[in-house]
Amino acid sequence: MLAEGSSIRSIERITGIHRDTIMRLGVRVGNACHAMHFETMRNLECKNIQLDEIWGFIGKKKKNLRVWEPLEGKDENHFR
Repeated sequence: MLAEGSSIRSIERITGIHRDTIMRLGVRVGNACHAMHFETMRNLECKNIQLDEIWGFIGKKKKNLRVWEPLEGKDENHFR
């Protein structure tokens, strides 16, 4: 639920699990992800790195565009 953008307090209300436990779990998972990434992603020769998912959080949908803002070649179901 944290990965999907739910707040800690809303997760607490939905699950009945105390927010401190939820936060500790988030830190524990984050540390495990960091360790796995640090151990497995070695000596990579990357020429291109795609960060497409970021646009889902900071982009703008077509329905929210102003008249003067171009869609820039994306179809109507994608974020800018």
